[in-house]
Amino acid sequence: MIIYSHKALLFYSIMDYPLPEQKEYFLFDHPLAKEDRQQNKQTTKTSQTTDNTYRQEYKVFLVKHQKLIASLPFVEQVYLCNSISFNALHEKSDIDLTIIVKEGKIWTVKLFTTLYLLLRWVRRRGDNVRKKFCTCFYMTEEAVNLFPTKLKQHTDIYLIYRIAHLIPYYSRERSKQNILIQNNARIQNFLPNHPLQSVINSWIRCMDWTVTSKKRIERTLSWIMGNILEKLIKYTWLPIILWKKRKLQNSESIIISDSMLKFFDDKRAKIQFLFDLKKEAN
Repeated sequence: MIIYSHKALLFYSIMDYPLPEQKEYFLFDHPLAKEDRQQNKQTTKTSQTTDNTYRQEYKVFLVKHQKLIASLPFVEQVYLCNSISFNALHEKSDIDLTIIVKEGKIWTVKLFTTLYLLLRWVRRRGDNVRKKFCTCFYMTEEAVNLFPTKLKQHTDIYLIYRIAHLIPYYSRERSKQNILIQNNARIQNFLPNHPLQSVINSWIRCMDWTVTSKKRIERTLSWIMGNILEKLIKYTWLPIILWKKRKLQNSESIIISDSMLKFFDDKRAKIQFLFDLKKEAN
């Protein structure tokens, strides 16, 4: 019999997120006995979460636009994250994406992603957020290990659970659909029962084939023309982004580089503070 301590699932209380059905994957610093681990592997491969009023509606939307995401040039993998991966959808939820791109093409991918989603009216803009894609986190294939980067902040409980809850949405190669989770194996130091693969919300199947138009664009922009375009986009967009960053009150969590673009404040410091405070109180 497995006994779950309140402290081991404290993160979900702080975030006001529902617990995953298979809590054992996400117990913080609470390793299971060997026989419990074995039983867990034999009984279930994926973790379904409790039902959510909006889940079916968002599933239909995601399946409908999956081919659009798969057509984005130089995109290697795309993951669903945040509220949708924690089964915490609400009436005004957007759809957060984490995007892994080919090395040297991060600015090109940002441009194509913005244009593609705007033309289909599915990109988040201002207050128009419901069932809209939010593409504020890009990284290259060489930057998928997040812990050595500026994202690391002590234990960083938010990053740990965000990685553990990722849902593969698109992958150029099926064998690499869990690459972001597997390259951050350090999460097992904190979630010792996690299997380093996606175990959340199996109601979305990862698309693992490439659209023909994507291949054509990539061939055209893979040489000198593509390198010129990458630099042109960067030096056109960079001053605007830096200007917007300076206007933010808290811009420490914003990252702008040729290997990572992160445009949102995830309030990780506040979440970590609450987690440490409540963990000591329990």
